This record gives sequence, C-alpha cells and structure tokens, in this order.
Amino acid sequence: MCNVGFVWNKSTKLAGGGWVIRNDRGIVMCHSRRAFSNINSLDYTKLVVIFWALESMGSQRISNVVVAGEFAELFGAVERPQAWPSFLHQVG
Repeated sequence: MCNVGFVWNKSTKLAGGGWVIRNDRGIVMCHSRRAFSNINSLDYTKLVVIFWALESMGSQRISNVVVAGEFAELFGAVERPQAWPSFLHQVG
C-alpha cells in the first residue's frame, strides 16, 4: 500500500508531497517527501504529486502497489478518460 499526501499554499504557490509504502502488516518499508515551487492550483498540486509518487515507485522498482490518497479526480481520469476531458492536456 502506498499512501500519498499533499499540501498547497495558494499565497506562496508552494506545495509539498509525501508518500509512504507499507507492507501487508502495516509496517513502513520506505517513504519520501518533496517540496514543489511555482504551483498555481490545487489540481496541479495533485497532478504533480501523484506523478512524482508514481515515478518514485518506479525508481524503487515497485511495480505492483495499491495507491491511496485524495485524488478522486485523477483516479477517475485514469479509469474513464472520456469523462474527464480537462485532464487530457495534462497527460497527453
């Protein structure tokens, strides 16, 4: 299980993200956090953080993981891209 979280400050345009990988017993196996600058919206924060977390999973050679977080729009866009046309320019 990979839990991913984020925070965004509108006035400073700064964002932060973090992820933690737990095994089936809930024991933390690895984790990371990162700051992002010049982030103009909450939606863009979510996109940047989830892409970074997924890229990190690849770097850790983790290929089969359940990702959890507050990313309903992004997960919806992956599952049903035709229903989320506003995200097409972000990932295309």
